Amino acid sequence: MSDQHDDLAGAADLFGTKAKRRYDVVTLPARGKNVRIQSLMEQELANYQSVLGSTAAGTASFRARLADAARRLIVLCMVDRAGNRILNKDHVARMGTEWDAADVQALYARCVQHVGIRMSDIEELIKNFEETSDGSSPIGEPATPADLT
Repeated sequence: MSDQHDDLAGAADLFGTKAKRRYDVVTLPARGKNVRIQSLMEQELANYQSVLGSTAAGTASFRARLADAARRLIVLCMVDRAGNRILNKDHVARMGTEWDAADVQALYARCVQHVGIRMSDIEELIKNFEETSDGSSPIGEPATPADLT
């Protein structure tokens, strides 16, 4: 019997070289400007998701992290032609007051798609933290990218 999957990857194929980042260009609908986004490595995505829930649900800090979750992902993804991040933690709050919401939402939607986040995963993450709002299950502060802390 012939195996239909003779080309299956082994561990050496998966860990022999570091994955290359993927890039895409997004046109901001309100500004009409093109920006470049990058994919994330798994640890970067895990750190981003940890930041969302690193404070007990129900607290002001938790609500603030959820409110700026879209902007935090944009900071991680937006890069210049050379692949260097062009935004930092200071831009998270500024986006909230200086950017058109249409630009933020369009860019966030493309970042989510490009990075491979499923919205159901984010909704589940938020739901799980909301269920522990009594503070009975404190969550330690995870290691986070320096530009988001």
